[in-house]
Amino acid sequence: MAKFHKTPKTPKTRGDVRAGFFEDVEAILKSMPEYKSCKRCASLFAFDVTNVADQEHRIYLENMFNELGKLGRTERTERIKECLNDVVRSHGGKYEIPKSFAAVRDSLYPVIRSCNYGIHGASDGPGCVPEFDEKVKSMALRRPFVPFLDIFVGRNMDMTIEFVGPGHLETWGVGEDLVYEAAYQCLAKIMPSTKLKRVVGGAFEASCSDHYIISRLLTPGFLASFKNKVMGRPVAIIPDRSTLMIAGDGRPDILETFTRFAQDVCAESPRPISPALYTCCPTTGAVIPYRRSGGKLGVTVDIGHGKLCRCEYEEQKRKLDRVLRPGDAFVAHVELYVVENKVVSFARWTKGVDTYLPEVSHIALMVKTPGVSEKKVVEVPFEVIASRLTEIPEFHPKRYRTGEFPTDEELASMEHHCPQMVRKSPV
Repeated sequence: MAKFHKTPKTPKTRGDVRAGFFEDVEAILKSMPEYKSCKRCASLFAFDVTNVADQEHRIYLENMFNELGKLGRTERTERIKECLNDVVRSHGGKYEIPKSFAAVRDSLYPVIRSCNYGIHGASDGPGCVPEFDEKVKSMALRRPFVPFLDIFVGRNMDMTIEFVGPGHLETWGVGEDLVYEAAYQCLAKIMPSTKLKRVVGGAFEASCSDHYIISRLLTPGFLASFKNKVMGRPVAIIPDRSTLMIAGDGRPDILETFTRFAQDVCAESPRPISPALYTCCPTTGAVIPYRRSGGKLGVTVDIGHGKLCRCEYEEQKRKLDRVLRPGDAFVAHVELYVVENKVVSFARWTKGVDTYLPEVSHIALMVKTPGVSEKKVVEVPFEVIASRLTEIPEFHPKRYRTGEFPTDEELASMEHHCPQMVRKSPV
């Protein structure tokens, strides 16, 4: 079976030069009033920082080190400060938005990130959902790409990216459509610099000299252009921010390795994007999730999509749990199981517990019986109880607030008509 290899990019902090650079950045971070704290992530060559707005983010040093590591100490220190100031700008620090759209439009690019990217829960006040929603709306422009991934607009700032938000539109006096149009125009200009390298099994690995390699997937017709270059339907992976590979689904052995490779790289990367596979619509050419029906390979493919779903809902839950008050609705987890060669996503709704349910394939209805240690469980497809739920428009990805729990008679009917999944293998 073919194997794909990815050179580990996780740097080590050994060596006098790298260690010295690490110490310089740490000292500068601690001197910046925009940050309350910083914590070393030595294995990632990065810092976890908290700014004065109590927003947490991670600053990776690899690109900065590659650009500045060989400079003299004085010049390097000044350049590090400039780079960190750019990071402050891109994460809500105090600064002035450039006044002219014309001055920045040639530095805008469409950027793929997870749907939870850049969303922070409220850190002050009573911590209710409306406050969370206001922060969601004010963080950055976003448009849906594929399930659980969004398209942002980033302003290229050499060592970092500043994400465009409503404040930028207000300052520039332009609409969202014009900003996205400018971003796609800039992407089109750098497409000729894309380099394709043949790897194992006739697959291609894309590379470039800029920071927008996975954005290439957003170019209309890009993935479809591989139709005559690979065996079968073109299939793309973007497991992290620096990896874009395209293969064909005509060889199951290659596709299986390709699928597992995407999941492994995404799991190990400090900057993951998606463990799933993507293809293009035969009629429109638009990028869509790749699915393969039946068999072991179909399960492996679906696991990638399931893992992305679970990851994003868990990240959303973590942020919601920070802002919801005691006594508010319970934010349900997503569970994944393999049932009869199918990947099934579950969430639990317990009688008497107000719950925010994710949009999954099945809901486990739980009833606690007095004097009995185990709860009664009835598993039903999501659509069976959908009429009892209310979608919360502020939540992204979607969640639904539970309403009236089924009666005992209704549960008995559901259990009779809905097959119960006795043999489940957790993912």
